[in-house]
Amino acid sequence: MENRRNERPIVCIDAEGDAGEMGLLGVAFYDGENGFYIRNKEEIVDRLLYYASQGYDFVAHNAQYDLVVIFWQLDISAQAVFYNQRFNHGRWFYNKEKPAARIWDTLSISAFLSLANVGKAIGIPKLETPCNLLGELCESPHWYCDRHNIGECEDCYAIRDAEICFAYYTQYKALLAEYAVPPKHTLGSAAVSLWKKLDPNQADYIKSKEIAEFIRESFHGGRTEPFKYGHTGTVYTADIQSMYPSIMLNNPMPDTRHLEYTESENIPIEVFRFEGVSECLVTSPPAYIPLLPAYLQEKLLFPVGTFRGVWTHVELRASIAAGYSIQKVYRSLITRKSCTPFTHYITTLVELRNRYKELNDPRELVAKILANSLYGRMGLKSHQEESIYVRWDGRKPLSEYGGWDIDIQHNGTFLTHTIERNQVSHDANILWASYITSLARIRLYEFLILQGSNIIYCDTDSIYSLAPIVGTGTGFGNLIAEETFDRGYFKGPKLYRLESDIGENKVRARGVPKKYANEFLDSGHASFKQPLTVKDALKRRMNAGEWVLMSRTQQLTMSKRQVLNPESLFTPNGYSETAPLFIGLDGDIFGEW
Repeated sequence: MENRRNERPIVCIDAEGDAGEMGLLGVAFYDGENGFYIRNKEEIVDRLLYYASQGYDFVAHNAQYDLVVIFWQLDISAQAVFYNQRFNHGRWFYNKEKPAARIWDTLSISAFLSLANVGKAIGIPKLETPCNLLGELCESPHWYCDRHNIGECEDCYAIRDAEICFAYYTQYKALLAEYAVPPKHTLGSAAVSLWKKLDPNQADYIKSKEIAEFIRESFHGGRTEPFKYGHTGTVYTADIQSMYPSIMLNNPMPDTRHLEYTESENIPIEVFRFEGVSECLVTSPPAYIPLLPAYLQEKLLFPVGTFRGVWTHVELRASIAAGYSIQKVYRSLITRKSCTPFTHYITTLVELRNRYKELNDPRELVAKILANSLYGRMGLKSHQEESIYVRWDGRKPLSEYGGWDIDIQHNGTFLTHTIERNQVSHDANILWASYITSLARIRLYEFLILQGSNIIYCDTDSIYSLAPIVGTGTGFGNLIAEETFDRGYFKGPKLYRLESDIGENKVRARGVPKKYANEFLDSGHASFKQPLTVKDALKRRMNAGEWVLMSRTQQLTMSKRQVLNPESLFTPNGYSETAPLFIGLDGDIFGEW
C-alpha cells in the first residue's frame, strides 16, 4: 500500500492571499505539463477534486500555510498532521471509498530553505513579488512574464512558485528511486530508508530506556558563540566542508551491540581507552577557548573551572590532551568494539553530489541535504507525539469524532486528536548521535585553537577571525576559506552583521525575517507580519494563515562568555573582549578565572 501510494502523480499548488482581510485571491496549479492560475473559488474546488479523483497528491512549499489558506477557507476539512509539534503533511479524505490525497511539504524535505533559495539552487529562479500583492505602488514593472508579456504578472508569479516546487520534489523523488526508496515526508525519514538500503544490517539501537537516557546526557549540540562583542575591523570567514558527513565517514562508531555499564565509586579513567560515555567531575585549565561543553540554565556553554557532566570518551580523551584533569568518574558505559555503519551511505551521496555538480545537475542540492540529514535522526527521542488538526466542515456528525477534542470558535469548529508513543526507535542510535556531534565539536575546536586570540565567532562548522584563517585546505572535511568583509558587528549567537564596502552585507538575526534583521540588530527590536500557524491560531482564537503583527525584542540573558567591557557595547563603535565563564567548586558561575 505504501509503495503504491508513493507512485501517485503530483500537482503542485501555491496560494495567493491569506486567511485574513485579503482572503484567498487565487491558486496556482502545476502538474509537470500544465500550469494555470484560478481565482474563482468554485473553480478552485472543482480543480482540487479533479486532481484528487485522478489519484494525484498535492505538494506545496510551506504546505501548512497553503492547507489552511486554500482547503480550510474553502470549507474542505483537510487534516493537518504534526509530529513532535512540527507540521509533517496534510490529508484530504475527499472520498470515503478512496485513499486520502496527501499534501506534501517541500519545506521539510529541503532543509527548510526558502523557496527563493531552492529555486536558485536548481536553476529556476523565483520571480520578484508583484508590487500589488505587497500592497505597494511601483512606477514601472521590475519584470515581464514570457507567457503573457505582462509586467509583474500575478498568474505567472504564482505558477513559477509551483514550478519550483514541482521540480525540487521530482528531483528528490528521482534520486531516492534510483535506490528503490519511496519518498518520505521528512528528510530524516528519507535518509534512514536510504541508509538501510546502502548499508544493510548496520542499523542498531539502544534497547534500554535507562541506558539511552544516560547516553542522552552526553548529547550536546553544535558550538555557537561570539568570542568578541561589538564592532570589529576586517573579518575573515571559513567553513568546514561537509563536516558531519566527513565525521560519519572517517570515524568508526561504538558498537552498541556490546555495551557494558558500570556504576561504582572506583571507576578508573582507563575506561576512556574504550569508546562510550562517562559521568565525571572535571577541572579545566585556564584557557581562552575551552573544550568541554556543559548545559547550564538550559544554555550550552564552554566554561572553565570544576564541573560535573556526562561526555563521550572521545571528548574526554581530547580534554585530557588539552590539560583537563578528571577528578572522579561516577558512571561509565563502554563497548570494546567499533563499527563503520555509514560508509556506503556517505560515500554514495558524496560521489553523487560531485557528479551532479560537474554536470550542473540540480539534484546536487538533494544529495547534499540527504548527506547532512541522517545524523540528526540518530538522536530521535523515545517520546513521540502525533497531533491531527482539522476544521470541521459539517458533513460528518461530531458524534463520529470519538476521542477528539472539540474547540468551537467564532470562525469555525476545530477538532484535535493527539497520539503519544513512548518507545525507543529502532531507527535511532543516541550513542552514535552523541559521538558524531562530539567529534564535530572537537574538529571545530582544533581549528579554533589555530586562530588563537584572533577568533571572533564560531557557528557549528564555521569560524570568523580578525586575521586570515589558519589551517585552511581544500576538499571534503577540510576548512575552506570563504569571504572577507571590511567590518563586523557581533551582538550574540546567531546575531551579527558582516559589512563589505563593495559587496553585499551578511546579516543574521535568528527568528527575524531577513528584511528586518538590520533593524533588530541595531535597535534590539523589530515588528513584522507573519502568518499564524495552526496551533498559534487556535490559541489566539484567530484564523490559521492570517498575517498578524509580531514583535521581537532582544532579551538580556546570561552570555555564553563574560563580556569584559559591557559598557562599550552601548556606545557607538563599541567593542569588548570576552573570557570564559568560570564555575567554582560549589557550582556558582563567575566571570573570571
